[in-house]
Amino acid sequence: MSENEIEDMNEQIMRIKESSVGYKEEFSPDFPRPAKYIEGFALTADFVKTSQNKRFKIVEAPYYEKVHKFGSKTEYVDKLVLIIEMDGQKVKYYPNKTSQGVLVKKKGYFLPSWVGLEGDFVVKTIMIGNTEKEALFVAT
Repeated sequence: MSENEIEDMNEQIMRIKESSVGYKEEFSPDFPRPAKYIEGFALTADFVKTSQNKRFKIVEAPYYEKVHKFGSKTEYVDKLVLIIEMDGQKVKYYPNKTSQGVLVKKKGYFLPSWVGLEGDFVVKTIMIGNTEKEALFVAT
């Protein structure tokens, strides 16, 4: 299936969602749900750390996605999602607040203007509570 066919299918689904009364945000198990990118995988510090190339390019307009709040199975938050290309692969990236600030300084607050922006990632060790963890940041 071509990328254009997938786009068309996603648009059809959105039209159905918008016109359906009582539509639930889930699909029935027998309904084929189109996908452009692997689900459940987002760019991580470990992935970038082991990559030769730390360079990325934002290839689609950023959007917000409702995801479970960290540590909760019942609460949700809206997370900014960037579809980036890195080493010829497209992948989801959920930028943290620090990285969002770097991107705003480079391209401003109008998210569609971020498409085409290129940058580099850097992995830093941060403290979360009493635990050190490696985190992914957009380089300044």
